[in-house]
Amino acid sequence: MLTAAAAIGGQITDRADDGEAPWATDPVTRPKLGPWLRDERGKGDGLVAAAVDRLGRNVADRPSTGHRMRREGELLDSWGHDGFWTLDGPDEGGRRATVMRGHRVGVPRRCGGCPACRPGQRPSRDHAAPSLWLPIRGERLSKSEAGNSCTMSCQMRRRGVESAMRYDQSRADELDRMMLELLLPASAVESLGRWLADPGRGQRYAKGSGPHSIPYTPSKWKAVAPWPSAFADRAAADTASVSRAEVVAAVRAAEQTESWAEAFVATQVWGYGVTGYGPYRTRQVLARPGADAVLTEAVSLLVDEGAVAAYELLNTLDGLGPAFFTKFLYFAGQALPEVKGPRPLILDSVLAGVLRRHATKVGRAAGHEWSEAIARWIWRESGWSSHRYGVYLRWMYAANERLAAVRTDWPAAPDVLELALFSAVWDPE
Repeated sequence: MLTAAAAIGGQITDRADDGEAPWATDPVTRPKLGPWLRDERGKGDGLVAAAVDRLGRNVADRPSTGHRMRREGELLDSWGHDGFWTLDGPDEGGRRATVMRGHRVGVPRRCGGCPACRPGQRPSRDHAAPSLWLPIRGERLSKSEAGNSCTMSCQMRRRGVESAMRYDQSRADELDRMMLELLLPASAVESLGRWLADPGRGQRYAKGSGPHSIPYTPSKWKAVAPWPSAFADRAAADTASVSRAEVVAAVRAAEQTESWAEAFVATQVWGYGVTGYGPYRTRQVLARPGADAVLTEAVSLLVDEGAVAAYELLNTLDGLGPAFFTKFLYFAGQALPEVKGPRPLILDSVLAGVLRRHATKVGRAAGHEWSEAIARWIWRESGWSSHRYGVYLRWMYAANERLAAVRTDWPAAPDVLELALFSAVWDPE
């Protein structure tokens, strides 16, 4: 517990040991921990435990712990876990916790002022996720990112503690700059060209990614509503398929009635395909209070402010990670006649992995031994900041322009490059 607290600059203020309390006791009513949760022993900034199973069963759904901590903006940490708990998972609980007074890491929507952000500016860097609770949607922040939020960074420096991770951000920016200068090596251009010319692989996408189809089982989606009218009859048990072009058409049809929930369903059917838990997760997202309003507002932001602003808002929807809400963003961007700035693209762990390996290789070629560690941080498996999504879009559009400049047969639309990279056409290693 001391190690976990020290990793984020926290100070242990007291210990709560309820080892003799019945296993199922509500944490708020436990003799030692309860007074801290009820703020009767002073106001701490969060809890740290030896393990998450010491903090309660299914903390995301317990009003006494998960909901209260979300509302109060408090952090939850445990030893041996890579990053702060987002309280979105079915984690089981127990009895013993230590109260920790660290620095509050529920990052405000506007920074209080640190070297990376102007006072009052909305945080948008890799080290400044908008919040540790709402935006993560079950996708964990690493301790390095959490500890380097604008608020944490500023408060640590006020205490005279050096925030080493601010140098990591400058290195991340340097790595981004190098990647934008060295977009694609000749080997990548050659591999992508061969893929596009191959009748059995990429040739059908020479005019766009529209034909790219995903199989799904309509009957598995019976409990999900609203259902896109153009999709297969859910009474059918056989596997159907839906293409990108058909999803775009379904989103356009939903736009006419402003049913962005229906549009969302269409994108998730394509996104999950035959994955068994897809219908359940889609239904859970739509059941969240205000989910429909968030989807609608995200589309408005896409039109008025651009993809990065829409990304940041969707990152506040519980149960929905970037790999799937960027699918909604992508198809909405394809269906709408106009959006602000570049149209969105899908970002998932596969694409992040390609860029992680490419960034590592580019950095090493420049003599930067730290490139692998930084690349692992900024292009991690999930939980990317809105700033990182903006970097991703810039790189993808620039790389696609480079391809189109050297290969006259390469499509102008960067979603074909996204599809090719997802399909492992080029491996930077």
